[in-house]
Amino acid sequence: MDENTNVTGGAESGAESATDTGNVQGQETQNTGENTPKTYTAEELQAETDRRVTEAVKTANAKSEEAFKKQLETARADWEKESKMTVAEREKAAQEKAKAEFEKEKAEFERERLVSRAGTQLIKNGLPEEIAELITASGAAEETIGEGIAALKAAFDKAVELAVNEKLKGTPPKTGGGGNQESDPFLSGFGI
Repeated sequence: MDENTNVTGGAESGAESATDTGNVQGQETQNTGENTPKTYTAEELQAETDRRVTEAVKTANAKSEEAFKKQLETARADWEKESKMTVAEREKAAQEKAKAEFEKEKAEFERERLVSRAGTQLIKNGLPEEIAELITASGAAEETIGEGIAALKAAFDKAVELAVNEKLKGTPPKTGGGGNQESDPFLSGFGI
């Protein structure tokens, strides 16, 4: 694919411009401060794409290799530590590990239950359920979440009321009869 570039001077007349354009096609031009996008041929585009993909693959491989090395070192350290323990110490360490895992899962379950209850209370109060995560993120106790939701609802309702009042401010619409309400066909239909 052949790249063509057209160059015209700003002060040239239309006739000179057309002549110069025909003579300059196919030549490289210097960019004089204009931000013109670079155009690529199909081969250049493919080469640039290949280069970027290769860089991304190298980066991903380096990161995964580093993570693997860390896991390997951790496993090796754990194995060395366990190899020096007695059978009773190994059993005790396994029990402690299982207990810590259980406590972690229990805490996650409690958090999910708290989020679920907060979501239910939010729906009952006419608030979006999506903010349940935000309300429970601070680690608040279940008893205080109800108070927090009540305060949130009051603040939300006040903000909505202020926004509505702000939108309603302004001049009332004018009637179509030049200000004479007796000639308004809409109002005359109601006998006003």
